[in-house]
Amino acid sequence: RGIGKAIAVKFAKKGYDLVINCVRNEERLLQTKKEVESYQASCLAFLGDMGDMAQCELLFSKAKKQFGT
Repeated sequence: RGIGKAIAVKFAKKGYDLVINCVRNEERLLQTKKEVESYQASCLAFLGDMGDMAQCELLFSKAKKQFGT
């Protein structure tokens, strides 16, 4: 929503594909995903707590599946 969103949008404008995360606000996460994708960047949006190892592993599994190694 703040600096993280600004960084994601800046990378998207430069053509990078992204993985973005939010702990609890799915609506805001999906709005950011839509904005990132408006710059023709692929974006994996993940709702989860990165303080939880199981959720981190799930995020990395999904990122690997979507973007490769």
